[in-house]
Amino acid sequence: MLENKDNLKKIVFFILILNPFIDVATSLYLKVFKGNNMFTPGIIIRNVILLYLIFYFIRHKDKIKNLILLAMTLILTMVVQIFYGVNYNVFLEIQYYFRFLLNFLFLIFIEDILKLFKYENKIAKQILRYINYSGAIFALIIVLSFIFGVDFKTYRSSFSSKGLFYAGNEVAAVLSVVYPISIYFLVSGENVILNYFLYIATLLSMVLVGTRVALGSIIVTLIAFIIFSLYSYNKNLLNKIVKIILLSMICVFVFIKGVLYFKNINLVQHNIERQIENYEKTQKDTTTYVLSSRNIKLKQAYKEYKESPLIRKVFGIGRGSQKLTIEMDFAEVVIYYGIFGTITMLLPVITRGVRYILKILSFNKDVLYISIFLSLALGFGSSFLAGHVLFSAAGIYSFMILGIASCFTEKE
Repeated sequence: MLENKDNLKKIVFFILILNPFIDVATSLYLKVFKGNNMFTPGIIIRNVILLYLIFYFIRHKDKIKNLILLAMTLILTMVVQIFYGVNYNVFLEIQYYFRFLLNFLFLIFIEDILKLFKYENKIAKQILRYINYSGAIFALIIVLSFIFGVDFKTYRSSFSSKGLFYAGNEVAAVLSVVYPISIYFLVSGENVILNYFLYIATLLSMVLVGTRVALGSIIVTLIAFIIFSLYSYNKNLLNKIVKIILLSMICVFVFIKGVLYFKNINLVQHNIERQIENYEKTQKDTTTYVLSSRNIKLKQAYKEYKESPLIRKVFGIGRGSQKLTIEMDFAEVVIYYGIFGTITMLLPVITRGVRYILKILSFNKDVLYISIFLSLALGFGSSFLAGHVLFSAAGIYSFMILGIASCFTEKE
């Protein structure tokens, strides 16, 4: 019964709407109830979803090769570490790798659903709409919990807020990916009042989270839409984007003033002071500041990789051998899973992205396709520099949108 294409679509919609509440439950479990981080609600529920996807792939033998290659990557990496007797946490490795596996299987799952619907734009837009709803739920939880004073702070000494969520960087990754999609629905002219409400909630939540990824995504997206409007000679779109920018500035200004008046918190001043403090902590090293010290962790992990035997270069040094992650997803794949993992894990993602970029110029300058491109660029771009996408629950959004983009190239 679940193999019916309409039921498969409903499963995707249900998971997208459920996703923010899973993260809230996980955050409360860890922060309020001080639960064991090895078995959180998020890990349990998402592994159940992963099991469903695995059984789905097993029943469809034309897709099982993807599962086999990814399983081999994990098994061979684990075997190599055990063989060389390194200090190795098998459970941590499996837990970490399963996050990527879940995201990647969702990519193929979305492609399969759209194929069953014969690549209908209507279905792709429905999935994007629910991605927008899911992102807006994240946003509303952040804004409302901040207003009522029950939120968690993004940083320890910070007024920035991540709402009721545990990981601020992951929330920022979700909002950054969803932001261009929210603008697409705003300029589409459908459900105007609802889409304006969802957009403003998303915008304000990104200001509250206060990470460079979140704030930078707002600026990059709006500038990109202006450039696209000019490039495509679309005066109507340009007018809409200018109005959105003006609305955004007004909403942010009023919100910041409201926070200052009612909560005596100067968000702008605080963020500037925090960035200056962070820069000084790096001894004014620009690279270390921009990468939030990830370059230091990258050098340490790469040193171990470089000094390892050839077989560990081929299959990686494993996440389970490291105390901390690098937090740069593409570098983690290369170092943790080696040359073999780079081919099986990254190559399918990169080739889909490149195919979409090569095709985008032939898409008649439609705002839908540039919105998807921006979403992918922000998602996987931040993944390259700041992590929290390939190996994170936040990655489900980037991988789903990549699946939609891939199907558009197939359709063309």
